[in-house]
Amino acid sequence: SEQSDEILSVVDRLPQLRGMELVVVQVVPPGSRPQAIDAACALLQAIVQRVRPAGLSCEPLVVVGDPAEEVLRLVRLL
Repeated sequence: SEQSDEILSVVDRLPQLRGMELVVVQVVPPGSRPQAIDAACALLQAIVQRVRPAGLSCEPLVVVGDPAEEVLRLVRLL
């Protein structure tokens, strides 16, 4: 999306992030078709392929659930 491209352009320019792990998350609503999960995985893999050459560690994570709840849950876990 345009928003994720904008965020990634900033991340690419932050050398202080080298040595840290970036976790990119896509939350898919419950009941989504398998194709939606596959598309989310493909999107995150494209992001990983974009930032790793810049020396950033990046972990993709696709989660099924309510976006707000899942992001909060992940923040607490990470």
